[in-house]
Amino acid sequence: MRNVRRKRRRIGMKRAGAPRHRRAEKRSRGSGRKILNGILWTTSMIMVLTLLPAESRIAEKLSDFTSENSVLAAAVGKISDFTVSEEKGEEGAKDISESSESEKDGEKEEEKLQIVLTDYEEKDGAEQEQQEETAETADAQTANLVSETKLSDVSDKKGSGNIIIYHTHATESYLPVAASNAHTTELASTVREAGETLKTQLEAHGFSVVHDMTLHDYPSYNKSYNRSLETVKKLCGSYGNKKLVIDFHRDAATSSGKGKTATIDGKEVAAFCLVVGTKNDNYDTIRGLADKITETANQMYPGFAKAVVEKPYKFNGYVSDAYILLEVGNNANTIDQVNAAMPYLANVFAEVVG
Repeated sequence: MRNVRRKRRRIGMKRAGAPRHRRAEKRSRGSGRKILNGILWTTSMIMVLTLLPAESRIAEKLSDFTSENSVLAAAVGKISDFTVSEEKGEEGAKDISESSESEKDGEKEEEKLQIVLTDYEEKDGAEQEQQEETAETADAQTANLVSETKLSDVSDKKGSGNIIIYHTHATESYLPVAASNAHTTELASTVREAGETLKTQLEAHGFSVVHDMTLHDYPSYNKSYNRSLETVKKLCGSYGNKKLVIDFHRDAATSSGKGKTATIDGKEVAAFCLVVGTKNDNYDTIRGLADKITETANQMYPGFAKAVVEKPYKFNGYVSDAYILLEVGNNANTIDQVNAAMPYLANVFAEVVG
């Protein structure tokens, strides 16, 4: 009997448990339906409100329910704010991203512009420097022409006639500049400075001298003689009664690194030599002139002139029978030694062609 009763109790408990489970499901479903119904009802009221005349009583009641202070309006407002805020957030992020990209693009453009400007400024600076050098050359040429006009009427001096000085390699330099750069566009410590000194000394002898300082070897060293040929042809065509046409150079130091020097009047000065191109049709004439100058110099100042050098080129020597290619010192000589040699060199030239 006890076993039967226990069995019945277990069965009853199982039967009693089933209805409770179903009731929980029903309550859950009922809650969902209520929420859904509430949403539907609210939506329906709003739709009815929009359709009803504004002056009707029902419209007034619904208006109160959906007024700005109602719970529904507040909820709707929150949802609206969240949506707008989210949209603004996306737009803000987009703006920040676009701003960042814009800044990057701006930086890139600025960098490109800076490169262009830098390149343009450097190029413009080089062109300006070259223009200034050209202007300086033109000024020097003008000054020389004026000087020549003043000296052309001098008759009580030993020398007479015109002497032309120019430089195929006008940027060749002496110490101290040559210690770091054997060529420079600056005037100081170059063959052009020495040429000016020689010009002054020759003018003191009564010669009218034109000194052309055109940079035939700058900016390109290649074909310097082609460019200087045009210059010397013009000069020779402009000045008659030419006593000397001097292409003023300096030599390159040997492996010993010593300068070419001679001692005159107890002073150490730069020695010189003359170079003759054997390919010229007037070779015999210009070689004879070179020999005469060399012999005269060593008679007046022993050791001042080194042996004449011959090379199988023209060096533009054919433009005049009075042409000489002059090399004074080398890049191991100081500009002071070279300038100190100019009075003695002018004396030699005056003795030979005066």
